[in-house]
Amino acid sequence: MRRVSAAQSELLRDSIVPDDRAVEDEVSFPSRPAIPPVLAFSLGVWAGCVAALLFARSLSVVVCAMLCAGELIACICCLCLLWRRRRHLLALVLVVGLLCGGVLGFAQGALLHQTQQVAIGSQGLLRITALSDGMQGEFGVSCTAQVQAEGSDRSFTAKISFPYDCALPMYGQRFTGYGTISELSEDRAPWGWQRGIVANVKLRTCDRVELRGPGAALLSFRERAVRALTEPLRGDMGLAAAISCGWRAGLPESVYRQFQVSGLAHVVAVSGAHLSIVAALMASILGALRVPKPISVAAQIMLLAAYLALTAMPASAIRATLMTLAGMTSWTARRRASSLSALGCCIVVMIALDAQAALSSSFALSVLATLGIVVFGGLANSWLKACLGWSPAFVREALALTFASSVLATSFSAALFSQLPLAAPVANIAIAPLFGPVCAAGIIGAVVCAMLPLPGVVASITCASASLLLKVVQACASIPYASIPIVAPAFVALLAGFVLACALWLWWPKPDSRSAYRLLSVTGIACAIMFALLKASSSYGGCEIVVLDVGQGDAILIRSGKHSVLVDTGNQDALLRQALARHHIARLDALVVTHPDDDHMGSLASLDGVVQVDRVLLARDGLACSCASCAKLRQHAETLVGKERVEGLSQGDMLRFGAFEFTCVWPVAFRDEGGNGDSLCFTVDTDIDGDGNREWRSLLVGDAEHEEVSQMLSAGLIDGVDVYKVGHHGSKNALTQDQAAALSPQVSLCSVGARNRYGHPAASTVESLERAGSAVMRTDEHGDVACRFAKDHISVETLR
Repeated sequence: MRRVSAAQSELLRDSIVPDDRAVEDEVSFPSRPAIPPVLAFSLGVWAGCVAALLFARSLSVVVCAMLCAGELIACICCLCLLWRRRRHLLALVLVVGLLCGGVLGFAQGALLHQTQQVAIGSQGLLRITALSDGMQGEFGVSCTAQVQAEGSDRSFTAKISFPYDCALPMYGQRFTGYGTISELSEDRAPWGWQRGIVANVKLRTCDRVELRGPGAALLSFRERAVRALTEPLRGDMGLAAAISCGWRAGLPESVYRQFQVSGLAHVVAVSGAHLSIVAALMASILGALRVPKPISVAAQIMLLAAYLALTAMPASAIRATLMTLAGMTSWTARRRASSLSALGCCIVVMIALDAQAALSSSFALSVLATLGIVVFGGLANSWLKACLGWSPAFVREALALTFASSVLATSFSAALFSQLPLAAPVANIAIAPLFGPVCAAGIIGAVVCAMLPLPGVVASITCASASLLLKVVQACASIPYASIPIVAPAFVALLAGFVLACALWLWWPKPDSRSAYRLLSVTGIACAIMFALLKASSSYGGCEIVVLDVGQGDAILIRSGKHSVLVDTGNQDALLRQALARHHIARLDALVVTHPDDDHMGSLASLDGVVQVDRVLLARDGLACSCASCAKLRQHAETLVGKERVEGLSQGDMLRFGAFEFTCVWPVAFRDEGGNGDSLCFTVDTDIDGDGNREWRSLLVGDAEHEEVSQMLSAGLIDGVDVYKVGHHGSKNALTQDQAAALSPQVSLCSVGARNRYGHPAASTVESLERAGSAVMRTDEHGDVACRFAKDHISVETLR
């Protein structure tokens, strides 16, 4: 017999144990929770705000204001109707929520349009407050910040690019400086609108402003904790700082990808699920020690307060803390649990205070995970009790919280990252005994490190526990097909999650040992079938060359039967994964990188754990080149497949994949440290009937331009071709009119980003190819472009 702690009762059983009674250690089967009107209203507010904000982007300030007023009037009418009749209460409350959300969304849209005008008209000295931790990118340090120009009483949110000599900024730090303010490019505008960012600011000068008061003490506290956990970098690779302080800047991108691949990205995110699991662990420990409930709740609140202090209280941490506290509200009120109502109130308050949060992916994941925990935590725990009754209670409870949080969040997370982590169930089971203790130890250790003058020993112990968690994650990420690329609109994924949740809520299955093991057997068989289908899905019945739409970059997929080769990767990870998912690619025989420019190899590392790659092929001179770009390319290639499977190609080398025969025709040797002129170039001959004679010839030239094409033509390495991948995205120097006539391709494929700043493809290049009788197909206009080869013809199909 033992008493059950408050937070654990809230999260797992949705019921409260009175002070004057004890309960059995076993978990009784929970009743299906009713859906309170407050939750229906809050979900309506969220959905209405999202729809209005997305629609408002294409409207003017005046139209947004008019729609806001119209929805407000409609909302008042619905409230009157709701007051007079109580039938169909949930439906009416949902409609009122949608209208209220629309009011907030259109009001926020009008405000964003106004701040865009303020931003572009700003000049002079800029006062900057960091709204996020800085990130080190290829072009320097950047972060999101609140900006106010000298002499102006209006501020705006912008993406800040700092001078190269600036240290990484931290959330809450303030700066002054002079810089250039510009509008977001057309292709970046949707990204900015979703985050409330209305401009780019490139600073020429930057000076940090020393803060005073409580805010300064809080920032200093966090800085000391982060410094203690990351300097020097230990075996945890910055994981302890990411978990306890929300400091992701010190976590290598390759490590973060391993968390994504294994379905454990929530471990290093600031989310309600993250904190709920930690609170539940503390509740279990204090409950086992028979600590009185008021003291237990106070201890949990202190832990959450410590986490807020370590993160310097950004909006995401405050939201996560409020959602965690929502599960404890009904206990403090001494009545039956109303966690769903408390969660609904949190959603409404947070959107009312900041309507932009409705479009935040972190807000969505936090809400979905917490909602799943509150609704399905008890059900999951009862099933785990039936299946794993022999295991310790805290392990079952951690697993229950993790699985419950995944019901609504998994599909949305998969769409968000364009990958479905198949290893997530195994990974969550593997880390369940570790995550809560490591996270709690990290928070406590970080607090101690920030307060003690010599924190080395404490920091080493804290990081050692985090490194153990990291090893488990790395093992899970190394499982074959741990994750697969998928493509799905976020709305469809969100709807799928709600459909699954509704079906589970209506069914509400009661577990017993026989049905539990039957469920496990069915799940195992389903996984085996999925794995078999996955192995077969990469097979393609014909022969095709597909230029994938990955923005301003190259990624060419070549398939023949069960063989698949990818030439270059572009530099937009999500677009590449979505493109591979469209063509059902889970395995590649080879990945060829023509040269180490970012728009050709930037997404190479992102394939780790998502697509199985047999080997990576580079220019042979690139294996020994000492320049930074080639070194980075080798590092990413070795991380993906291992050093022994990174191979070099030289002029004259030949490769065979199904009906395709690749012949490397360029370069003879590096002349530009792997620059455009050193791009690997191939002729690709297609032998459809296997008689040894080619039916078609294609030419892939990377970023090689007319000078290289001229030398290849003069040397007789290339002649007339049927399909030509236009060099350097169709730049004005791609090829001359005479070269276009000499090649005379039937189809020319141009991989180019929509409205790119380079003006690719050049009008002169397109005109030269069209004069030569070639059909020019562009990814910015047609999406993916596939050339499918038959014995007597080539057919071209496009995505749009």
